[in-house]
This record gives sequence, C-alpha cells and structure tokens, in this order.
Amino acid sequence: MKLIYQTEDKNCMQTTIASLLDLELSDVPDFSKMKNPNHEEMKFLIERGYSIDTIYNTNVNKYEGDEKEYTNYLNDIKNLNGVGGYFYGVVMSPKYYKPDLPIYNENQIHHAVIIDKNFNIVNPINKEYENTKFPLCDEIGYNGLLYILVINKNV
Repeated sequence: MKLIYQTEDKNCMQTTIASLLDLELSDVPDFSKMKNPNHEEMKFLIERGYSIDTIYNTNVNKYEGDEKEYTNYLNDIKNLNGVGGYFYGVVMSPKYYKPDLPIYNENQIHHAVIIDKNFNIVNPINKEYENTKFPLCDEIGYNGLLYILVINKNV
C-alpha cells in the first residue's frame, strides 16, 4: 500500500484502489464519474485478477431499528490477508453525512478508506480526514465501518 490522497472531491474509490494496489492514481479510472461506479470498480479489479468479498457490519441493521439478530462477521478479517494485510473499508462521508436519512439512502454519500486487521483507518484517503472520528463510530462500532471489501489476488 502506498499513501495516496484524493485529488478531487468524490474520487475516494479511485484513490483507495490506487493506494491499496500500489498503482498510480492515473492508472485507475475515476469510478465516481461512471454510470455504475460500484460495478465498474468490481470489473476493474476482476480484470486485473482480483476476487472481492463483502463483509457487512450488521450493527448498522440494529442502529436502523432492525430487531432481527444477525451474526457480525467483521472480525473474520483478522484471519484474512486482503492486500498485504490491508482492506478496503467504507464509512459515512464526514463531509456529506446526513443523520436524518437512512444509511443506505441514495442521497447518502459513503467514503472509501483503507483499514488494517484491527479496523484502524490507516489511510483516510482524504487528507482533511486524518485524525477524524468518522460518523457512527460510537453507534455501530468498528470505527464507523459500514462494510469491508476483502480484495484478494487470485493465484
């Protein structure tokens, strides 16, 4: 992983992939400008020989009022490799978080970060977010992580 920061507003997906995979920012498309950013990001990774798994923080369900019990598998990353021991995490954007809207509302903006196996945010991707307590840290735990993308190089 190399430390790269966003060069423009909302290019955190591009920056996270470049940082995590040791690529130049210019070698990764700005997914935020594409019609289906998540699909294009997954396609980019798969075409380069990576597999992707998603682990959701089920504390989000409780926070939003779901009373059903779910098993939270976030701690599974402690036994996974990811990319050099790092993982792609997704949190609420400190700049754009709207507490009056549901977390997965289309008008909420999430922010990509890089975390280690202990859920520490090792690269907040936006220099302004260094030493920031991300939204929902206390409410959902795990440094406010909504979900983690486990990216692995296929052998």
